Amino acid sequence: MEQKTHYVMLKEGKLNYICNNCGEDSDKITNDYHAVTCEDCKNILTEDILKIPVKKRTESMHLILVKYFGGVRQYLLTMGEFKDVEI
Repeated sequence: MEQKTHYVMLKEGKLNYICNNCGEDSDKITNDYHAVTCEDCKNILTEDILKIPVKKRTESMHLILVKYFGGVRQYLLTMGEFKDVEI
C-alpha cells in the first residue's frame, strides 16, 4: 500500500488533520502544500484558498490556484471580472 503524505496544521500545540483519511495510520505529514500527496487534503486546502477574497490572497496562494486551474488564463477567468474575449 502506498503511503500518502497528509497536510496537518498546528492548533494550540496539537496536530490537526484536515481530511477523514488522516489519522493514526499516517506516517507522513507536512504543512507544505506542494509536498502533500493526499488528494483529499489538496482539495480541502484548495477550496479554503478559493474562499479567500482575491485581493487578500498571497503570491503562493495564487501559484497554487494557477496550477490547480491549469494555467493563468483559466485562473483569471474564474475570478469573474475577466471575459473570454478572442484576440
